[in-house]
Amino acid sequence: MVFVSSSTISKADLSKVSPQLDSIYQALINPTGPLGDNGPLGALGALGTLGPIGYNTWNPSQYISGFNWEDYSQFLTVNGGPLSADGPLGA
Repeated sequence: MVFVSSSTISKADLSKVSPQLDSIYQALINPTGPLGDNGPLGALGALGTLGPIGYNTWNPSQYISGFNWEDYSQFLTVNGGPLSADGPLGA
């Protein structure tokens, strides 16, 4: 089974790739790019294992989960929030 991961790509020596990668592709795999360590798909990114979303002790989302978001969402909707008919996500 052959696969390519972001860590495999980030360890590659891009100077030896022929033809040369366009700068737009290099931006995707740098440390802050989408596939880099700090990017949204990287380990420390928003969707990564060590990121802010999840049920582990280091995830901030665990500490704010006690708040009743449903009531707050309804309050925002009644007052013209993003899910109301006047908001960007509304009708």
